[in-house]
Amino acid sequence: MTSKVDNIFIGSAIHWNLEADQIEYIEQAAITVQDGKITEFSSDANHIDHLQSSQSDCVTLLSSTQFLIPGFIDAHIHAPQYPNLGLGVDLPLLKWLDKYIFALERKFKDLEFAKDVYTKLVDKMIAHGTTTACYFGTIHTDSCLLLADIVHARGQRALVGKVNMTVNCPQDYGETLQESLDETERFVTEMKKKNYSSAQPVITPRFVRSTLQVNRL
Repeated sequence: MTSKVDNIFIGSAIHWNLEADQIEYIEQAAITVQDGKITEFSSDANHIDHLQSSQSDCVTLLSSTQFLIPGFIDAHIHAPQYPNLGLGVDLPLLKWLDKYIFALERKFKDLEFAKDVYTKLVDKMIAHGTTTACYFGTIHTDSCLLLADIVHARGQRALVGKVNMTVNCPQDYGETLQESLDETERFVTEMKKKNYSSAQPVITPRFVRSTLQVNRL
């Protein structure tokens, strides 16, 4: 390796060996990062020594109590419910939604409120090692686009969805069938225009009972 890199992390690592199809614990490994991407993973002692001597200004040595692992993947996150984390667990799902969650999700029409919550959520997810996530938003297209902006700015890989709710939902928190179709199309189109490398739109019916009409999505 002769080209300059951004970072080299040296220390213990948990690694998925594709050829052996198994997890490995490696006592001493080097992970090289360039332009935000992992470009090399090595457990060769001689090569690691060479990296330390030839590019010492880029090297971060892990302590004996630290280790590197692949990023976590969370496949189901209701992003607007973050303020209610751990709260209101006294009710079954549908009553819980009616009493606590729909009232909270209505607030995400306010983009300033949405920005505050979504920024805190994404920062917390990344701080706890979640590098890839699938986010459910709300019915509000613009706040869901804002969530995608925040994800992109933070460098997290994500699938972001604008929720569809056309039946069996509160009178003041739902969509007509046409609104749901039109706003979903707008959401996908606007996200595609941004051409984010790490964030993509997904179709997101809330669940069957709230989207019985939406068979054209």
